Amino acid sequence: MAAPIHNWGLGMIAGEGYDLFDSLDLRREADLWIPVADELPSRCIDGRREYDIEDETKPLPVAPRAASASVSLLGAAAMLCNKQMPELLRELVKVKPLGCHRGNASPPASGCAATDAMQTVFRMIASGAVSALAEEIGLPVNLSHDQARWRIRTHRVDGNTLVSYIQARPGRHAIVHGPRREAAAVINFNEGTTLDSDRLREVHQVEVFAVDAWTDVAGAICDISSTTDMRAAWDAWFGFNLGTLISLCSEKAPLVIVGDPKANIERLMSLHGTTYTPSGDTEIEAAKRRIAELTGGEK
Repeated sequence: MAAPIHNWGLGMIAGEGYDLFDSLDLRREADLWIPVADELPSRCIDGRREYDIEDETKPLPVAPRAASASVSLLGAAAMLCNKQMPELLRELVKVKPLGCHRGNASPPASGCAATDAMQTVFRMIASGAVSALAEEIGLPVNLSHDQARWRIRTHRVDGNTLVSYIQARPGRHAIVHGPRREAAAVINFNEGTTLDSDRLREVHQVEVFAVDAWTDVAGAICDISSTTDMRAAWDAWFGFNLGTLISLCSEKAPLVIVGDPKANIERLMSLHGTTYTPSGDTEIEAAKRRIAELTGGEK
């Protein structure tokens, strides 16, 4: 685990309680990590306890975490194409497992900060803050600041509408209650694991934001955005998660990296190669898609 990164956040969640978190060595606290089989995130980074929205006595399944769960795939896809949000949403809900959450908020807000603040996340990307933080982590990302600025101007879907559309489909849909108390942000690059936020809260009285950055998200993002560049898809997803953390956390909240970022991206790119071929595509169909992408759709 690398030394925490400080003075990086621009948000309002101040990180009080870090003295408790600082005493933990996450590498040695084996009971704080849970094995997980899913490759796609369907739980949010939120440090509060998540409840099943239909039955709050029912525990949610263990799953990888990302900014607003499946919404992180939507945010990444929006950075790769000029499809409008309703069209991207129609593609997103084909993803399985699907997941997102809402909190105690009134429309047009959903109560999920990553969803409600999507324009702010795009601003973080457009400003260069996300690229700078990725450099400091040691995993540079290639993000289009012009695309982020275009999304800021054109994003018209409020958080409540977006979450309602997703939660109308089968999936892992949650609700959270109570005030925000996240003391830090954790980005996990250790494959097949996720932080046990409930145990962290109950045993150590600490809440954190947690992103599972080892997840194999690029193929799903390529499907949603109709692009084929696997590395660009992962960069956009990682950038969206970093932008969310920057927009939520204040400079007082340390950022902790667990695992090896470079080894993780090398593993992910080795799984499928850097060019994505959608399932069911023949080689000829895949070639046509690639030609269309390179020529801007010209015939």
